[in-house]
Amino acid sequence: MIFDSLALLFSVASLLAVAVATWSLAAAFRPSVRLNLRFAAALFAAAAVASPFGRIGAFAMLVALPPAVTALALAALARFAERAPPLAAAVALTVALASALGAALFGAPMLAAVPAAIAACVIGGAALQDFAWVAALSALALLACVFAFVQEGAGSGALLFAAAALLGFSRSALSIEQPRDAWLVAAIGVSRQRGRAIGHHLAQ
Repeated sequence: MIFDSLALLFSVASLLAVAVATWSLAAAFRPSVRLNLRFAAALFAAAAVASPFGRIGAFAMLVALPPAVTALALAALARFAERAPPLAAAVALTVALASALGAALFGAPMLAAVPAAIAACVIGGAALQDFAWVAALSALALLACVFAFVQEGAGSGALLFAAAALLGFSRSALSIEQPRDAWLVAAIGVSRQRGRAIGHHLAQ
């Protein structure tokens, strides 16, 4: 019993720390990625805070999981593939939230698990399209989070898988973002140098 309580507290602390770190890391991304990533981080943080309180924690995780994973899927599409149209993104989030509320209302976790699992598969597909292997592994961690939640509710397993997925996704996306930005800065610098050289040559 004590071990289970300590494991749950460790999981809560881990997910909260990762959510805070993800919120901070998201500042480096463009708005289409940043807003969805921070939305997912906030939802996971809320689920982590509520998880030690029994049924309240299970309800919070049930409501938070589908929209959180859907928001991560929209961030993955915007980062690794092609940004979803605003209408499609709004519909996806609405369906995810409706499924979560329906699952909570009827006591059917599978109503929340299915859209979350689909969104996790979308993340994996988008990551593989850009050869972002860590983000693809994060999608597997999200699937494990969904399955763990169906089996044990808002327990330490689901929280730890969520923390691993959130951290892996944000770090993978950031590691890809930085080299591309560096390449762009370098390209601009070379263009400026060539422009100055041509101007100097014409002046002579």
